[in-house]
Amino acid sequence: MENIRLLFEKNNAERRCKYEFTGRRLYIPFLKNEIGGDEIKELISLLNEIRHRYKGINIPICIDIGNVVFADKLTYIMLECILYEYIVVWKHDICIIMNPAKNIEVAGIETSVLSLLRRKTKEDRAEFKKQFSFKLLGKHKRFIVRKDESSSKISEKYDDMYVFLKALGIEEECCKQVAEVVEELLSNANEHSGSDCLIDLDVTNYYKKLENGEINGEDYYGINIAVVNFSDILFETKIKRKMIDSSPKKGKYGDVSRAYRNHIGFFDSDYIESDFYIVTSYQDRVTGRADDATGGTGLTKLLQALAELSDYNKCYMITGNRALYFREEYMKRSDGWIGFNETGDYIEKPPSKNVIGVCPVYIPGTGYNLHFVMKKEK
Repeated sequence: MENIRLLFEKNNAERRCKYEFTGRRLYIPFLKNEIGGDEIKELISLLNEIRHRYKGINIPICIDIGNVVFADKLTYIMLECILYEYIVVWKHDICIIMNPAKNIEVAGIETSVLSLLRRKTKEDRAEFKKQFSFKLLGKHKRFIVRKDESSSKISEKYDDMYVFLKALGIEEECCKQVAEVVEELLSNANEHSGSDCLIDLDVTNYYKKLENGEINGEDYYGINIAVVNFSDILFETKIKRKMIDSSPKKGKYGDVSRAYRNHIGFFDSDYIESDFYIVTSYQDRVTGRADDATGGTGLTKLLQALAELSDYNKCYMITGNRALYFREEYMKRSDGWIGFNETGDYIEKPPSKNVIGVCPVYIPGTGYNLHFVMKKEK
């Protein structure tokens, strides 16, 4: 997968953990109760330092993560990408020690390619490289769509995902919606970044739900999806460039210009210009392509449909160091616009402060984390 190196170029943080040599191996006691964005950034910085300090020397490394909870699926997928670059591209020998907690949101860690790094054989490293690009095991499916894939090839992923989910006994409507989300995410990645795109999906076993201190007796399962691509082009780059360079006035683009003039007055330390263009990229019939072809709100509509089918959901995207949360109560539409606020008003009102935020890790490109809890049909 290309451009993972950008993660190392764009992220540096204060190093709080030390490393030491044990025999011929460099040992990193990266012991955290939970690993989220701050911890991923710290690890990137640490590995950056080691690589530059021992430049040209292939020192075997052991990263001890210990007992840990990963914040969500995208978090451990990012760890996979970091280690892939170190092992496959930079040819370093790395093993990890970890005992990750499993819950409905991160149950996929059990079949993650990280498990192959717990062992120290060359065969396991080769298998890690192979499974990083493609894996189909039980309720776990993973693949990479290359940047030069045709639109027809991307469309075929709908059928692949539908068949995969249907074979697991997932309800018909849910299979369709998830498969459409996957296809839409891949199309978005192709349009916005022009780089390889990794998608990883797992369906969990059944869990019980605790309500008011009691188990309610129903069975629930999770559908967890992470999608990531790495590129110098951020999600909002093309629409921003189009609006600044050519200032299109036709159709909805004139309204986007009017919205921008209104939103300038809302910009502050929490809501910045990049957020405006990220939100704009999700508007119906608005696209960053050079022509005036129509874009679409396919993803937000699909996520809303899945949210209605689910008992609970947590979905967000990250591009650069900005995050947008797809919270159901802020995805109303008004006059064909989605405002990501209480009224759905994109033109006159800013998005809610509850849906925009800063991500500690700078993701060059775009990353999605989609988590749905579904109730088993009787």
